[in-house]
Amino acid sequence: MIDLYDRRFDWWDIDYLKSQGISPEEADLYDKRFDIWDIAWLKSESILPEEANLYDKRFYGCEIVQLKGRNISHKEASLYDERFCADEIAYLKQEGVTSEEADLYDRRFNGWGIVDLKKANITYQEADLYDKRFNGFEIRGFKDRNISYEEANLYDKRFDRCDIIYLKGANISPEEANLYDERFNGENIFFLKKERLRLKI
Repeated sequence: MIDLYDRRFDWWDIDYLKSQGISPEEADLYDKRFDIWDIAWLKSESILPEEANLYDKRFYGCEIVQLKGRNISHKEASLYDERFCADEIAYLKQEGVTSEEADLYDRRFNGWGIVDLKKANITYQEADLYDKRFNGFEIRGFKDRNISYEEANLYDKRFDRCDIIYLKGANISPEEANLYDERFNGENIFFLKKERLRLKI
């Protein structure tokens, strides 16, 4: 009986498969990318080898279960760029973002970031104008606060989204902020300027 299982399975694997009622004939049909946990999960959700094996190689058992549960076929999942995991694909579909739309956005943007951009009506062309250090969530934050890509990009690379929003809210321009030593973040600079103004008074 043990010899009938594929050689990828050791004694412990075989013992687990047997405990889950998975025969060698059944286990051996699943693609070699699937480990015993994948196989057990797929079997528990009645996803047969012939269906599971059709999903792109990037997806493991738990991801295929998730995609199948969201009615996302192997063909539909494969249309999304390889940078997207099952979670991202499910979220993009839920939010009405097609594979064609998602794939237009720069590779720095993950699925969640692309949804943020879409919700703020930021096209892939506009998103590309922002510096590469900014993700979709950050760009949406700038857009919500009327911070243009020209202004955001002028701030030194040490400043993240929170710093830039903080500095902009305090009317501290990129030129002024960039003069401060690199050890100071946006909040530091705000208080440094406030203290200097107080001392002048």
